[in-house]
Amino acid sequence: MELLLFRHEEFDKLYGCDGFNSDKIPLEERTNIVNGCILITLFFVFELLYIPCIVSIYKKMDGNACYKLMFFIGILDMLNMFVNALATGILGIIGAVYCDYPLLIYTTGALVLSLWVAQTSAEMLLAINRCIGLLRPQLAHAIFSGNKLRCLFALPICYGFAVAMFTETPLFSCPPLVYLLLNKRIRNDCANFGRAIFRFLRKDNNSVPNGPIVLARMAPNYAGNNANNRNTNNNNVLQQC
Repeated sequence: MELLLFRHEEFDKLYGCDGFNSDKIPLEERTNIVNGCILITLFFVFELLYIPCIVSIYKKMDGNACYKLMFFIGILDMLNMFVNALATGILGIIGAVYCDYPLLIYTTGALVLSLWVAQTSAEMLLAINRCIGLLRPQLAHAIFSGNKLRCLFALPICYGFAVAMFTETPLFSCPPLVYLLLNKRIRNDCANFGRAIFRFLRKDNNSVPNGPIVLARMAPNYAGNNANNRNTNNNNVLQQC
């Protein structure tokens, strides 16, 4: 997100849509009505099922750190489903690609990543709380109570915010109907590296038993060669998935 907010030129270089026309891909090849309808249906089903669970947890969480953490996780999960189920389903039905709604898809991608990171971090806190609660109940009460618990709640929130701001944003693109990392250059590097390893091992069968050593020796050279190749090519790295 910091690219969008503070470094517009870099954002346009990496995520700009100049020269791309989504109409070149037929709409019928981009729409995914069945999967989109399934996602939207599941969104409403799970959200409705979540409501009584959240209400029940809320009634029992007074003075109980475990229920407070569960309530926090539930709220994050409900918010998360607005993006990874409802928004994804709608975009899949209309056959949207990133360059159709770049600002919307970029911001929702950053949001869903932030919520997911915060939720999984809170789940880790819940696991720690349960383990300490079983082994040392008094220690668990000392750590997960009062202002200390509020500070612990701030950890996943700050972590999710930092990830959304300073890491690469996952972006929606059809027809796969999933959030993908836009920078396809990284994926191409991984694929090409895998092909290079396969060709190398086929040429030299004696290197197979020492596979990890071979990989360790090949990786720096391959990365260096790829970096040199990229430096000589200043074309826009945006390639639609």
